[in-house]
This record gives sequence, structure tokens and C-alpha cells, in this order.
Amino acid sequence: MSHARGDLENPGPPEEDKTAEAFSEAFKNVLAARRDEPAWMRQRREAAWEDFARLPMPTTDEESWRRTDIRSLDLEPFALALSQRVPEEYLDAKPRGVALPITRGPSTENLVVHANGTAVHVRLSEELARQGVIFTDLNTAVRQHPDLLKDYYLTGKVPEGARKLAALHGAFCTGGTFLYVPPGMVVDVPLQAVVHFRAGQVADSSHTLVVAGENSQFTFMEELSSKNGGSPGFHVGAVEIFVGSGANVRFGHIQAWGGSVWNFAVHRARLGRDSHLQWVSGLWGSRLSKVHHEVELQDQGGRAEMLALLLGRGRQHLDYETFQDHQAPNCTSDLLYKGTFMDRARSVWRGMIRVAIGANGTDAYQVNNNLLLDRRARADSIPGLQIEANEVRCTHAATTGQIDKEQLFYLKSRGVPAPVAQRIIVEGFFEQVLQRIAAEPIERRLRKAVDAVLAAR
Repeated sequence: MSHARGDLENPGPPEEDKTAEAFSEAFKNVLAARRDEPAWMRQRREAAWEDFARLPMPTTDEESWRRTDIRSLDLEPFALALSQRVPEEYLDAKPRGVALPITRGPSTENLVVHANGTAVHVRLSEELARQGVIFTDLNTAVRQHPDLLKDYYLTGKVPEGARKLAALHGAFCTGGTFLYVPPGMVVDVPLQAVVHFRAGQVADSSHTLVVAGENSQFTFMEELSSKNGGSPGFHVGAVEIFVGSGANVRFGHIQAWGGSVWNFAVHRARLGRDSHLQWVSGLWGSRLSKVHHEVELQDQGGRAEMLALLLGRGRQHLDYETFQDHQAPNCTSDLLYKGTFMDRARSVWRGMIRVAIGANGTDAYQVNNNLLLDRRARADSIPGLQIEANEVRCTHAATTGQIDKEQLFYLKSRGVPAPVAQRIIVEGFFEQVLQRIAAEPIERRLRKAVDAVLAAR
């Protein structure tokens, strides 16, 4: 094998140096483009950049990443896309070419749509606006409601295993959705947001921030989707939900990225006294996903439900860490994650229930059930408990298996073709989650998705 003389004398900078240089230049572009941001926002952005520049990329040597290898991820091509400024003139555009998750008919009210990192449609009904509801893109919210955002935006502690990529999000976050519902307000119509990749290699660092005032009640759903074909995509995002005392929030999160998107995120909710959050997730997109999802029960009487459907296909890798953090007495949390996996898809679920000192009367439960539709598919379930209080009830369970042969034989013996029989069994497997969903629009969207994924098999 021969080498060009120039290659030996000038091998060029290492790949990590080129990536660091690209992101350093991109971060300068972000700061220059956002000179009008509040001082506190700039300080949090700069602090996040310092963490990103200092921390190493996660490796399989870390417990949190032992089963998820991202050495093939090349961040450099996404640096420029993360630093692009949002063109404000697009905010009145129609959301064409973007499927709306829960709307029936042509209505585009109570809707925020992002396409390729840009807010292209922001619309709230006049009635809700008059009653004090704020529903807009995050860039507008930072300019118009800085004092409100300051108390909530990026105020939580990031899990150790997520710090590197969470810092990248904090430094480059340039869009997303902000929802504020004032105390005592009951919103009868669902609100929705869409984050969408249309074409080409795209990066997104959107942030979803939801603040529910005391005794408020509403349903909100967001969907992440893409039609960027085989072009690589990169999402590094966050969701923060603050549920005030006595509030009742139904939140749906749909992750439907295309099969070429790398997906990383930190999802967090904080619950006040006697509040209730039902967080429903539909997870069937991306090439690889690594998400940290936690709820903090900070005051007495809080109730959190964490429900999820996972549908893995091809060579997808879906890694979800969940954390039910009981910090106050007499709180309840209930997690149910159910997944089906086909082809060579793989899932990793690591769940932890923590009961802090003094959080007596805790009632916490976590279950992860997996159904493998192919012998090449794999699901790893790792539940855990950390209990530091007395008089608590904490249980966990995890199962992984294939379709029951007796059930399949029963249906086939009555004339049901094998593919249809398998589909019936899978739909029944998910029914335990679907029947618990309190918001009909979210349930309807998930049923539609399950049908679509199974029909494509």
C-alpha cells in the first residue's frame, strides 16, 4: 500500500479537533445572532457551552451508556445547522406538508409548527389569549416574557450520563415551544406542537417548556417527525413541565423521527402539591434514541403516570432511562412502558424509583413489558429501587418474550391468517396502555400509529 507524501507530512488535525473548531465557530455565530437576549439567557447559554467544551463524549465505559454505542455519530456536519438564525418572517406561514397529530379538519388554531428548526406557524385562539394563556415559539417567549421564563428554563439538575449532550442543547437551543396556562384556567380544547424535518441534513435543538398554574387543567401534545429521506438528522432537545399545586396536565409526546435521525433528549417534570400529570409517550422513530425521562414529586399528594408505547423496527436502537423521584410524602407514581420489536431492533430501559428520606407514604410502581416479534430483536430491562424512607410501597416488574404460540394457534385454527393473528395479539398487548390514556385525542393518535406501523410490517 502506498501513501502520498503529503499525507505523511501533513496528516491534518484529528477529527475531534475539527469538530471542536466547528462547534466553537458555530457558538460564536449563535451569540452574535442573539445579542438581544436577556442577560440571564446568555449566561446560561455560555455556562452550557463551557460544560460542552469541557466534558468528553459518552462512551460504553459509563454505566448509563454501556448498552448504547454512539462512536459512529459524527457531530461536525451538524454544527452549522445548529447555529442558524430563525427567520422571523416565516412565522405567519401555513403549515403545509406537515401532518398535524391530533387535529381533525383544517383548523390551525392553538398550534405551533417548526420546520427544519424554524417556527413557521404560531397561532393561539383569541379567546384563550384573552384569558391569559401564552402559547408561542420559544424565541418569541424569550423576548416578550423573559421574567416568566427565567424561573423555569433550564433550572433542573441534569443526570450525569446526559450532561455532555444536554450542554450542547443548552448552548445551541434556538427554538421550541412555550406554553403557560394561568392559575384556575381550564382549557377544553387540545393544544399541539409539531417539530418537523422536511428535507436534507438537518439539526434541531428545540426546547419544550410547559408551565401549569395552580388548579389549571389542559391537554397538550407535541410530535417530532421528519421526511428527510436517507439524509442524516440530529435532534438534541429537552422537555420541561412544571405542574402547579392542584393542576391536572395531560401531556402527549410522540417521537416519530425518520430512520436516519439521531435523537438525544432530557425530559423532566416537577409536580406540586396535590397535582396530577399523565405523560403519554409514543416512541417509534429515529435511528438511535437516548432519552433521560424523570418526574420529581416535590410536594405532598402529587400523582404522576408515565405511559409509553415503543415500536422498534429495522436496526433501530431505543434507549430510555426513567427516574421517579419521590421527594415528599404521600405521593404516587406509576410507570408502564410496553414495547414491540421487529427485525434487528433493540431497546434498553433502565428505570429507577427513588424515595428520599422523609417521603413516607410513597406508592410507586414501574413495569416494562416487551414483545419480540423476531428472534433477532432484543430488549434489555433494568429496573431499580433506592428507598430511604419507611412505610412505603414500591414495586417493579419487567418481562420479555415472544408471541404466545397457543394464542397464535387459537386464532389460526379459527381461520385467521397468521399475519392478521399476530397483529391482533400485538394490538391486545398495547391495550393496557391505550385504555389508561385520559385524553381521547392522544389515544386516537397512538392507535393510528400502531395500525400504521403494524400494517407496514
